[in-house]
Amino acid sequence: MARLRFFGGAAAERDDGTPFEGGISTRRHPLALLALLACTPNRTLSRAKLAGLLWPGRPDAAARNRLNSCIYNVRRDLGDDALVTSGEHVRLDDTVACDVIELREAVEAEDPDRVVELYQGPLLDGFYLSGTPEFEKWLDDRRAHFRRAYHESLEELALRAMEAGRPGEAARHWRTLARDEPYDARLVVRLVEALEASGNTGAALRAGEEHVRAMSEEFGREPRPEVVELLDRIRRGEPAPGAGGSNTAASTANAADATAPASSRPDGASRPPPGARLRYVQGRGHLDERTESGLRLAAAHFRAAIDLHEDYAVAWAGLADALDMLRFYDYAPPEGSPEPLEAACRALEIDPECGEGWAALGIARSLRQEGSDAIRALRRAIELRPSHGEAYAWLGWVQLLTGRPGEAARIGARAIEIDPLAPAYRAYFAESLLAHGESDRARVEARRAVEIQPGYGLARYILALVEYHRGDFAAARAALEGAAAVVPSGGTPRHSEIQALEALCQPEAGRETAVRTCLAALESTQAPLRDAGSIGLLQAALGRRDAAFEAFAAVRTWRDFTVEHVRYFFPEILGSLRDDARYAELLATIDAAWGVD
Repeated sequence: MARLRFFGGAAAERDDGTPFEGGISTRRHPLALLALLACTPNRTLSRAKLAGLLWPGRPDAAARNRLNSCIYNVRRDLGDDALVTSGEHVRLDDTVACDVIELREAVEAEDPDRVVELYQGPLLDGFYLSGTPEFEKWLDDRRAHFRRAYHESLEELALRAMEAGRPGEAARHWRTLARDEPYDARLVVRLVEALEASGNTGAALRAGEEHVRAMSEEFGREPRPEVVELLDRIRRGEPAPGAGGSNTAASTANAADATAPASSRPDGASRPPPGARLRYVQGRGHLDERTESGLRLAAAHFRAAIDLHEDYAVAWAGLADALDMLRFYDYAPPEGSPEPLEAACRALEIDPECGEGWAALGIARSLRQEGSDAIRALRRAIELRPSHGEAYAWLGWVQLLTGRPGEAARIGARAIEIDPLAPAYRAYFAESLLAHGESDRARVEARRAVEIQPGYGLARYILALVEYHRGDFAAARAALEGAAAVVPSGGTPRHSEIQALEALCQPEAGRETAVRTCLAALESTQAPLRDAGSIGLLQAALGRRDAAFEAFAAVRTWRDFTVEHVRYFFPEILGSLRDDARYAELLATIDAAWGVD
């Protein structure tokens, strides 16, 4: 029987661990084919999907011929039954064992020991298939997915070990996690406390001091206060609170309480079960999609996690994020849902030090145009949870809207470092780069966002903005067509904003007519649905400066793209307005609307 190993490398072996004589472990395309099938829940993919991922850019007939040859090679080396073909589909047979499949089953069975045993390193570590960008994107996504599952399992084992009075074992797991996330103060605190509980105060101090040094050298920042206070207490020789200066089972239990996850209530409420944590991780994954189906699934997973553990702070924060984003994109929230701000406050009520809770509060504040309050909450989130990409992405967005495009781009880059496969992070980053005058980089990021999530209309609109400013009107129109197909009429961007940009992207000979036609349509819309911002942009495009200022003065809700257009974009259209004394008054109105201190 064949056995496939894809964690920490790529190999096809017999049950006894010896490689197959056919040398399949040295052939990249057959291994990539097997990995694609193994990572798919039902082990089945279409021939078209496989051919497109493994031989992109080749004519369909040529790619399918190569796929057929690849299937032949796999069967020759692993056995005729290894792959089952049925019409347009190829399936990995159930008789073929694989560590990826077994790890997925272990996650579903809530068996963290088995997950950690199977995870021997990143998926297909060191594996590269040249000229296959779509396969590389798929691989990045799967690597991140399995890495999250591995980290969740390590944390579960560490918490179990502390509860069972085995702090040394817990410290080994915390150290592995802290090695992967060296700037996460939460993990460092747990590692230091576990080492202290095991009686190894020297190692505890060294672990904490390494984190302090890393924060200083990498970010030029002070460590979190709880890290400093913990190290100071250990240096003074004071016992952990409630430990009584001993290393008895009772003191170890107290240490376990001290290291309870951020989602546990400070008064010692029980930590969430593995099923709740799995639901939370799944919710975060769907939240990144930013599509209606993804956001609804995210909300459902967060709600399920809360049903399993009422005091699960990060799940309340995730629910707040999902509900806020459903409204942001003009999708109706699930029936019976709480207010997003209420859910965010519930997270912080459970745990005032929950970084995700502060991020949810910041997102809620930003969508209510409470700019300064949003910035403070999001900065607090980053202090508490420096690996939470959502906080960076939204902080960058608010900085952009409040007139700091350079800072927005810097913060946006950090969000992408944390999660390179989140399409929203790349879309916001592209927006900031364009506002900062870096259209080439903006184009790369906007295109990448669309590639990651083709159904994400906001990314398509931002790509259209970038193409417009680069003068590629045909590419801009194509992107706008895709945006209009998936964005709800009242969503982000609004259809009126799409229509206005589409009019400006028409060929020069017909542009004025297109602008006049679009303007007449927008002006005929009844308040409060009338988009005064887009009307002002089109009036300016016709050279009507006074009418443009009059339209902008009629804006009642300074939504994101209206703000960005006025502040940064369309220099050939809005340039004359920016030279007018009334423009400063317009910016002051925007600042006031966004609650800028």
